[in-house]
Amino acid sequence: MNKPELSEQQSAVVAHTGPLYVRACPGSGKTRTLVARALRLASELPPARGLALLSFTNSATQEFKERLVKAGGIHLLKPPHFVGTIDSFLARFVVMPRGNPWAPSLPIQHVEDWRKHSVTVTIGTTANGKRNVREIPLSAFSVAALDVAERKLSVRLQADLLARAKGRGFASQITAHGSTLTKDAERLAKNRLHALLARGVVSSAEVRLLAVS
Repeated sequence: MNKPELSEQQSAVVAHTGPLYVRACPGSGKTRTLVARALRLASELPPARGLALLSFTNSATQEFKERLVKAGGIHLLKPPHFVGTIDSFLARFVVMPRGNPWAPSLPIQHVEDWRKHSVTVTIGTTANGKRNVREIPLSAFSVAALDVAERKLSVRLQADLLARAKGRGFASQITAHGSTLTKDAERLAKNRLHALLARGVVSSAEVRLLAVS
């Protein structure tokens, strides 16, 4: 067991009773302090009660898990405790019990985003006369509206998301071709998303929308 060494301020955070908001800069020992606080809180829980340790990213979650193991808190990685992202928590404890309205009989498969899925669009022809086929990742689209009762959704192609996924040059090339290409891409993306949802696959974006619906 490798118990973390804490400063006076960090020890105060660990010992604090009740809700607590802590603001700290990068490298100040936030993870170390949270791990120590989690170990203390878990030791005081009644039987069959769990502790949730949530973060925004998978990398932060992995660091939490590694630090917990080193600090002797491997038991916190097992039920009834939960260590993961906020989206994975919502998927497991809020959305999964309700079910996926697009595939009620299938288990939900939660993925962080749609980067591995794409739609194909054609932008004119190349210099040698061949079709200029381009792939647009589904992560470049945002869900603009979601109707759970009717199992309908609408999507919008976002230039900033497209630039983040494929570069600003690619995003400029797509948007320069006007609304017709954009609408075609959005139609294809909506159909692709419907197909994925019907297979039980749900990304974090839909998890958040379903959690509040």
